[in-house]
Amino acid sequence: MKMISLLKIDTKYRRNQLPIDTQMQLDYFPINQVKFLTSTITFLLIDLIFLIPMLASGVKIFLYITIPLVIIINLWSIALLIRKSEKTRHETLLFYCFSGIAGSICFFLLSLMYAWLGGIDATGYYLFMTLLFIFTIVWFFYKQLVKYGILKREEKKLIPPWQSYLFSISIPGAYIISQFIMDLNKEIVLMIMMIVYAILTLLFIIIFTKSLHKYLFIKNNVHLLKNS
Repeated sequence: MKMISLLKIDTKYRRNQLPIDTQMQLDYFPINQVKFLTSTITFLLIDLIFLIPMLASGVKIFLYITIPLVIIINLWSIALLIRKSEKTRHETLLFYCFSGIAGSICFFLLSLMYAWLGGIDATGYYLFMTLLFIFTIVWFFYKQLVKYGILKREEKKLIPPWQSYLFSISIPGAYIISQFIMDLNKEIVLMIMMIVYAILTLLFIIIFTKSLHKYLFIKNNVHLLKNS
């Protein structure tokens, strides 16, 4: 058993000596998936699910914070989409890092807005949620360090990448939820939407922490890449 120090693997290890999970962390996202993931994050999750309700709310202070982030995500994603994926693998990781933290901020603020519209006006609640938001980011990144910080082989069942099954259920899931809440009264709808946006905040925190860990891991262990 050997701990990885500061995301850098001891040079005495060769790639084929590492656990499969650790080797996967040293791979870029599959070329045939990056454009789909980039488009889904930008045009479905950010532009459709976030931007429309945020613009409809008209809460200026939140718009001033989030609109610049949305613009950057859109411009950056378009730049990536019109270029060949083979030439943007490293930059794509940075895009996922930025869209992850930016998206988590956007949906976090949206969840706070729906909490306020739902009648929650206690200052302590918003302070607690902000601290919880920060703690969650730190905790998820720490879990990444622990998960890939021990070079110990373990037999595991193969499971599909989290991106694939997560996005595969996003559209039908959103449709089912929308049909369900249409029959509820306004207060319950606001509370449900607050929870939905809190879950999306968590999703983007996961995107951010996983992408940041992968980016730093690859950067610090270039000698272990497949094509190095």
